Amino acid sequence: LVGRLTEVQKVTLQSEVTGKILAMPVDEGTAVVAGETVIARIDDVWTKLAKDRIAAEMASIRAKLSFEETELEKYKELFAKKVTTESEVDQRQATVDQYTADLSEAHARLNETEERMARLVIYAPFDGTVVAKRAELGQLVGPGTPMVDIISRGRIDARFLVPESSIERVRVGDSLPVYVDPLEEEFTGEVVLLVPYGPTASRTFPIRISL
Repeated sequence: LVGRLTEVQKVTLQSEVTGKILAMPVDEGTAVVAGETVIARIDDVWTKLAKDRIAAEMASIRAKLSFEETELEKYKELFAKKVTTESEVDQRQATVDQYTADLSEAHARLNETEERMARLVIYAPFDGTVVAKRAELGQLVGPGTPMVDIISRGRIDARFLVPESSIERVRVGDSLPVYVDPLEEEFTGEVVLLVPYGPTASRTFPIRISL
């Protein structure tokens, strides 16, 4: 059977944030290591400004909340002495609850911004090689902008279409010889995938052999 060799993994890395590319130290052919090789660094100035703005907002809310909590305690004491009404106490409690909710919402936005900051540096997802560069230094990117294409290195799969008449002779886990023409060399690989469904017209079934 004639088949083809193919990478195990291929991915187009995309930006998850908006900003200008400050560094992109890889090019086509660059070998990358999972979690270590930096693919790109995105400008963090707008994200930092957003974080500072949220932090200031949280400080303001905390100050108002602290004041309203003190006022609430005063009104509770006055109500106990029958100097004020229950309605006024309820209004103070509602104000405290609103500021508490506002603080929680601001904290959630702060966490979101910090997560966005962590994604300003893009790392290689697995060991491999850059095969295409889709963005350049200084380019403004946004969520979903393609950066690079990476294929894995190390293991290579040989893919074949096995005729219906022979598929019963193949099992996952079998060892099979694969001759690679350009190298003029034969390798032994393990069947790691057998798809029990093939194109109706060709009456063949896809298998994959790990090398």
